[in-house]
Amino acid sequence: MIRRSGIKLFQHGFACFLVVIALVGCNRATPGTASNSGSRSAEESVASSAIPSGNDVTEPGIGSSAVAASSEAHPTTDTEATKTSPQPVDARRAPVTRNEPKVALSVPDPPEYVYEPQVIMTQRDAATCLVKPGEPFPAARLSDVDGQEHSLEELLGEKLTVIVFWDNANRLGREQIRRLESETVVPFRGMGLNVVAINSGDSSEQIIDLLPTDREPDFSVLLDTDSSLFAKVATERRPRTYLLDSEGSILWFDIEYSRGSARDLSNAIHVYLGNRKTGDS
Repeated sequence: MIRRSGIKLFQHGFACFLVVIALVGCNRATPGTASNSGSRSAEESVASSAIPSGNDVTEPGIGSSAVAASSEAHPTTDTEATKTSPQPVDARRAPVTRNEPKVALSVPDPPEYVYEPQVIMTQRDAATCLVKPGEPFPAARLSDVDGQEHSLEELLGEKLTVIVFWDNANRLGREQIRRLESETVVPFRGMGLNVVAINSGDSSEQIIDLLPTDREPDFSVLLDTDSSLFAKVATERRPRTYLLDSEGSILWFDIEYSRGSARDLSNAIHVYLGNRKTGDS
């Protein structure tokens, strides 16, 4: 009986020892590991869904507080940040390149040498021209900005006349009118050259701001309000510049305004005035 009681006590003691070891092992394990892991995975999933991908653009600030709170509560390693952090979106807009028309940036220099004036253009542009060199410029009577009527014949220069067709809608034409005095009138003042600017299709109120306010311009300004005169010389394309002789016949013309065309006009005036010969430098 004593032996049996000893065996039973030993068995009870060994069982208690196993229970103590099991409890100690449980206490060493991190409490709530499984639950925290599941919760963290859920939170990371929610946070990552709030971060825009490289192809998604969201308004600034949306979801940013949620992401920041999640990041502070559960900092990630460098590897995890590389995998989950979005690439920054550059909100700056790329500069827009516009095809601005080329215009004369300053008064063109006199040509280094005088060359033979030529009218060169594509077949399409040539098809818009109803009068050509060697032909008389159409006669007309037009009003100026003050309502006074003039005939083109009475405005012809002693030797040469420059006629410019332009309209207020065309930037190149407006630029040419602003520079007409400095580029054409002043360099040939007193040499028998007259300059006439004919606005096609606008009223005087639409063009008055392009003219000097403190004096009369040094060139004539006429209004072809219904474009009836322009319809006799071309079907489209303004500005157009014509150089006429003393009788009103066309010597040279161009259908654009640029630094090159301004230089070509200056060269043609030099040639037809006779003050410089072709090839002179």
